[in-house]
Amino acid sequence: MISNILKISARNPGLSWKKQYKRHWFGGCSLKSNWMNALSTTFPYAERFFIESVKQYQSQIQDPELAEQVKGFIGQESAHRVEHDRFNKLLISEGYPVKKMEARVDKLFNWVRKNPDPEVKLALTCALEHFTTILCTEVLKTPAFHEPMQDEHKRLWCWHCLEEIEHKTVAYDVYNSIKGSYRKRIIEMIHASVVLWLVLLTTMMEYQRYDGRLFNLKDWWVLITWGFIWPGLLTRLIPNYFRYYKKDYHPSHMHDQVLIETWRGKLGFNKKD
Repeated sequence: MISNILKISARNPGLSWKKQYKRHWFGGCSLKSNWMNALSTTFPYAERFFIESVKQYQSQIQDPELAEQVKGFIGQESAHRVEHDRFNKLLISEGYPVKKMEARVDKLFNWVRKNPDPEVKLALTCALEHFTTILCTEVLKTPAFHEPMQDEHKRLWCWHCLEEIEHKTVAYDVYNSIKGSYRKRIIEMIHASVVLWLVLLTTMMEYQRYDGRLFNLKDWWVLITWGFIWPGLLTRLIPNYFRYYKKDYHPSHMHDQVLIETWRGKLGFNKKD
């Protein structure tokens, strides 16, 4: 059953990056900025892996609607790769050790690729797509998670978040179409839960070290309160995170059509595109 009735289209967010921006572009906070910088560092490699994982089953898809959505998924994820690669090059120009951290991410995904079972790789894609969906939903729902961003940074992240929510069911529907194992789905979520946060934390710390603020206690207190107390970005993810462990879980259970339509309008995208 194909539950996502949205047409999924790749878009050009129209970013020029011609202006000069503050290094700490997320409300002047180094740790918030570097947390998002760490996420961006992973995206070109993660998005390529997601595309590969879904493509392995593309020829087996019988439902024409799902086949069309897979094309849209690949188009959107390809665009995300391109734009985050551009953004990461800006970080490199500012001196951040992006190449070093990218090499670690690339090595990690290459290690996963050695697994001969394509179902495991698709299960991992479903898990990581779940993380991006719940994170992006909170970023768009709550002004405190996007309003402090500067100009094009805000457009980059809100465009990416919108499209992640639009295609949130695609990898999962492909997994269901091949009668993917519940056991593998859960095991890969556990793997993703551990490895993702280790990668993000170590990358963020490297960027903080470059900024000379790794041991700045005020910065860490700001991040901890922002993430866990108020507005509590990470705390807000917990309920939807654990929904994934239900046997009858499906991404369509997160009802966000109004959020999608709202942000299509805010970003200047036609609702029918």
